Amino acid sequence: MQKKVRFLRILRNMIVAMLGICIIWVVTNQVITAVEKKKYPPIGQLVEVNGRDIHVYTKGKGENTISTTKRLGNDCACTGF
Repeated sequence: MQKKVRFLRILRNMIVAMLGICIIWVVTNQVITAVEKKKYPPIGQLVEVNGRDIHVYTKGKGENTISTTKRLGNDCACTGF
C-alpha cells in the first residue's frame, strides 16, 4: 500500500511539472512572438485580393515580374515551384 501511494505521488508530481513546463513554454513563446512582431515589422504593403489581405513586396521597375508564394506545409518558397 505504501509503494502505491508513493508511486501515485511521484506520478502526480511529474504531471504537474510537465504541465508547468508547458505553460511556461507557451507564455514565453507568446511574449517572444509579440516582441519580434514589434521589432521586425513586415516590409512592403498589404493588398486586398478577393476579400483577403495579401502581403506584397515590390522592388525595381520593368516588365519582368517574379512572384513567390508560401504554401501550407512548405517552409521554403523556392521549393514550391
